[in-house]
Amino acid sequence: MRKTGYISMKISTLFYTFWQGIKNIFRNKLFSLASIATISACLFLFGIFYSILVNFQNIVKTAEEGVCIVVFFDEGIDESRIEDIGEMIRKRSEVAKINFVSADEAWESFKEDISENTVKVSLKTLWQTRPIMRYI
Repeated sequence: MRKTGYISMKISTLFYTFWQGIKNIFRNKLFSLASIATISACLFLFGIFYSILVNFQNIVKTAEEGVCIVVFFDEGIDESRIEDIGEMIRKRSEVAKINFVSADEAWESFKEDISENTVKVSLKTLWQTRPIMRYI
């Protein structure tokens, strides 16, 4: 009695099929090379598009995480108004972190950045001469 839906193959038939395939590759070298070149080109294009997609997703994710908003207050604003505005911003669901930097702290940080990253220039001299004002 034969089983339905079951295909059996002898091992010798399997080896014969592989051997014939290898022989035909060498008999039809041009078609074999064309086939290999086509598959290689398709894999290469797939790899290029996949890497572009992954890079784009990474750029979007980084942009979503790195959104930063800076708020500057007028010079005469009182401390209670600054705290009220800070609380209004904190209550928003989109805000993950708030970092308040006073004007004095910002100035000190700026002076440290300037002294570390540029040629040593007296900030007082720079402020007094205001070289940009000459061009305005």
